Amino acid sequence: MTLQFRSFMKYSDGKGNMDLAKCASLLAKYEYQYLGKDVRNNQWGHFYFGHKIAALAAVPTPIKNGYIVQAGSFSVKANDTKQAKKIKKAGFDAIVKQGAGQYKMQCGMFEVKVKADALVARFKAVEFEAVIKTV
Repeated sequence: MTLQFRSFMKYSDGKGNMDLAKCASLLAKYEYQYLGKDVRNNQWGHFYFGHKIAALAAVPTPIKNGYIVQAGSFSVKANDTKQAKKIKKAGFDAIVKQGAGQYKMQCGMFEVKVKADALVARFKAVEFEAVIKTV
């Protein structure tokens, strides 16, 4: 979840940067991190606060007996591209494997099933479907 505070000048140092003293109570109250800003000028913009979801590392060298978390399988590349954008916007990484006429969105490879289960749970928490495939 990301909180967006629109009162840019209220939380700004007047130069378009976050004023830590002005934002200290927000950070403490909501227990969130400062995620960044978008600024049109020194008087208008947004500061973003929320929980940063760590990006997944690139899928490592294939595992002979393991588990792959898959967040989509599409026969049309455009659908795959659309899903990839949504997944990245939610803070996840994915690679696309093409084979047998399908574009498969793989988001993690694990030797231990409990780790794959944890990633699937993270996907479901942000309303994405994901399944575990064995290799």
